[in-house]
Amino acid sequence: MIDYISSLDETLQNKAFKTSDHDKNIRDVLAHLYEWHQLLFTAYKVGCVEMKIPILPKKGYTWNELNRLNQDIWEMYQDVSLREIKERLNQSHYETLLIVEKLSEAEPFNKGVFTWTGDSTLAHYIMEHLSLHYEWALNKIKNLLNENK
Repeated sequence: MIDYISSLDETLQNKAFKTSDHDKNIRDVLAHLYEWHQLLFTAYKVGCVEMKIPILPKKGYTWNELNRLNQDIWEMYQDVSLREIKERLNQSHYETLLIVEKLSEAEPFNKGVFTWTGDSTLAHYIMEHLSLHYEWALNKIKNLLNENK
């Protein structure tokens, strides 16, 4: 995804696209990913390190309020540059991989290892915040580019 973005000229990387969605440029999409990494870090720390039940998706929000959460995330990053958010995302991606590397082979994939994951697995949460979210972001960026040719 980052390679794809880097292959775009700087004008496109910083372009504000015409869309009704809150993600109006590449920075917005990357900021969304970065903040969802932060949500994963919090859930991991509370649920896997402290062995408590984390508030999901985030304190003050329910799963039915993802639109409001994502809008609030968008608002938080409006004064952050694309360069800065790329650096933050790169660092948080690296930190996420460090967490994954610390896990045993069984921990991410077995239900019941961490009480807070309920009927799911830790791998499910990690995939939702990493690979599946990256796929969403890449498709989102490509769609914005195609819709605004």
